[in-house]
Amino acid sequence: MNRGTSVKRWIINAFIVCILNLFFIDAIPAVHLLHERAQARIDPFLDKTGLWQSRWNLFAPEPDTVNTYLGAEITYADGSFSRWRSPNWRQLTPGERFRRFREMEYYDSVRMDSNRSAWPGLAQSILKKASSDNSNKRPVKIVLTRYWWDIPDMKEEFVAQADINKNMRSFEFYTKEFIEDEY
Repeated sequence: MNRGTSVKRWIINAFIVCILNLFFIDAIPAVHLLHERAQARIDPFLDKTGLWQSRWNLFAPEPDTVNTYLGAEITYADGSFSRWRSPNWRQLTPGERFRRFREMEYYDSVRMDSNRSAWPGLAQSILKKASSDNSNKRPVKIVLTRYWWDIPDMKEEFVAQADINKNMRSFEFYTKEFIEDEY
């Protein structure tokens, strides 16, 4: 290998390391002031290059006012069915929450009507997960449902409720039926 090739390879590797570090700094929630400052400094570069991944503002400045989750029901040709549910945030350990927060943000966003173009891909992904458990069954239908309920306002007199799902609402937002040779 000549010197020119070696220098090019070093430059490419350095560029890759820099981009990966930018993604790491931007992708995880800021855990201290130094991290927040680093995110603020790289933000203009990420904005201009289209690499910005959005913020994850769980508590501030505008906290979530709605709890949500997604569900799916898959019906098979033999009449049986299986159910899938997005992960329950409250049942995750702190480490799992930290590791899976982007996944949870995806589930929170994909349910919106503005993201309807992603629904077929979501349904296909859920079908792939379910097929590992039901490999000998042919799906004939999948229905995706979004569930949500309002979070009580903490400024008012907040009383913990035993049944937090009391006011839960649901809406079937995507249905796909398969013809025999389609799946």
